[in-house]
Amino acid sequence: MASFGIPSNHSNHSIFNDQKVHNLKSVITNRLPFYPSNNLPQPAPANKGQIIYDTTRNEFCYCNGSAWVCLSAGANNKCAVAVGNPSINPNVDYPTINAAVAAGETDLCVITDIDETSSTPITGHVTINLNSGVSVTNSIAAAATWFTGGKSLLTIIGRGAHIDLTTPGLSSRMTLQSGQTFLSGTDAELYTTGVRYSGSGTNTLTAGTSTIENCRFDTADTFNFNGFVDNLHVNNCFFESDVDIESPGVLASSGVIFTNNNFKNHNLIISSLTFDKSIISDNIWTGAFGITVDNTADDVVVSGNTLGDTTFSSTISSSAISTNTCSGAMTFTGAVTDSAIADNTCTNILCSGNVGGSGVPVNITGNNCTGTNIVVSCTVSHTIISGNSTISGYSFAGIDVSSVTTNICEGTITFSTSITDTIISNNVCNSMTFSGNVGTLSAPCNITGNN
Repeated sequence: MASFGIPSNHSNHSIFNDQKVHNLKSVITNRLPFYPSNNLPQPAPANKGQIIYDTTRNEFCYCNGSAWVCLSAGANNKCAVAVGNPSINPNVDYPTINAAVAAGETDLCVITDIDETSSTPITGHVTINLNSGVSVTNSIAAAATWFTGGKSLLTIIGRGAHIDLTTPGLSSRMTLQSGQTFLSGTDAELYTTGVRYSGSGTNTLTAGTSTIENCRFDTADTFNFNGFVDNLHVNNCFFESDVDIESPGVLASSGVIFTNNNFKNHNLIISSLTFDKSIISDNIWTGAFGITVDNTADDVVVSGNTLGDTTFSSTISSSAISTNTCSGAMTFTGAVTDSAIADNTCTNILCSGNVGGSGVPVNITGNNCTGTNIVVSCTVSHTIISGNSTISGYSFAGIDVSSVTTNICEGTITFSTSITDTIISNNVCNSMTFSGNVGTLSAPCNITGNN
């Protein structure tokens, strides 16, 4: 019976010195040598035509005399044509993606590094598979848009976009020029997974319904997800660049879903005219970075994120901001209506726009402020402020038809203007301070059970 094994000294020798086999009809796979990606033999001319098994990629690879070419776990066998540099692999069908698409091909596998020199118009459905370790660059004149299309679907499938870049040759990579747009056309849909996108300056993606998952975005200042008309889903991606969503009508229907992404020292910026019907959940930011929403937010869920600062600088309605862990402050500078700010952990919660209103109540409940306080320096109406805890205290401006109950602080609860028709009960604090009128005959207040 054949045995498995990894040769102990293999860096500069012919793998099959004892097996000079030509015109193979079959391969006995358990006799092939096994190697991890970071310890492959030298792809010397003496090894040309020989086969190994890469235990990191879980793929068979063959030597072309100058490089190891892997078969991508059989994925490439499903492609109609192979794209690559003919000087590296003379068996390719086309030298570039553009050449293949121009010839009417719709199912491509890129098996060597290539450089694209022309923009590629996409019609119908085009699928591009990238081998492990393949890098696709472009030198399109004037950094023109790389892919363009009307009503179309561009699918790009890589074999990995690894966070660990210390191991060479794992990621499937596409590199954009400075300021370049990757895909344009509001009816051009994009599906991409397992690809590392490297850019420069501000790079833009403009498309219709799209899914981006298991990808890495790096080296650019900003990746601008600009003009996604509907249904942008971004999941399990790693960002070393800012992400900005900024055009009108971006979130017109089912909106954006950003889940389980990792932002390394960069922000997610929402600066579209409307931000609605969207979910931002279970993402992680490092450092003092986080989410900035510059325009109206409606029917939005922001939950379960670990981040630095969170800022909403315009109106929020029918939304839930909950269970986030912030190393910085949570700031609301616009009006907040018909929403919940609940069970967050942060340094401060700061509200400077009006909070609540008749028929549009707000719940500020169960939050834990580890820094100083909760400051609501605006009119509060039809609002429940309950079960929160702070180290310092609470500060409220005018309150009407609301309740402030079961809150805990080590400092002072301060009411700086008039209070009407409000319950203030069962709070634990060092002191309470009232600077304005408290209640009226028609709108009395109950201040009971506080400690």
